[in-house]
Amino acid sequence: TTLGRIILAHTPTDRVQALFSGVRLKAATSKTPTTIAALQRQLEQDRHAGIAWSSSHFEPGISSVAAPVFDHTGVVVAALNVTGPSRNFETDAKQKSTIEAAIRRAASDLSGRLGHVIATSDHAALRKIQ
Repeated sequence: TTLGRIILAHTPTDRVQALFSGVRLKAATSKTPTTIAALQRQLEQDRHAGIAWSSSHFEPGISSVAAPVFDHTGVVVAALNVTGPSRNFETDAKQKSTIEAAIRRAASDLSGRLGHVIATSDHAALRKIQ
């Protein structure tokens, strides 16, 4: 799920490795990572993007997006998610952009309420989505 992915994306790599050591990853759909290496690549992409998108990764026809919530120490303590029919996310680029901006703002607001301070370099990126 995107909630789990965005939280894991901010979890140290060795911790992710330990969590999944000996675990057989089953595919929910053809888009689901089934190896630790594939999962790590997906998590790196999510971490770099600052958001996790799914288009039928967990359930065909369902899309979702999740953003991390940080506490005052900069640790991810939760995530916010929006899920719905893929047609609501994929048929209109403006709608997808609007959804992404809203989830980013909500997660940023909640993080701020937990005492998280956005780094100066992140302000420019945040302004782009507002």
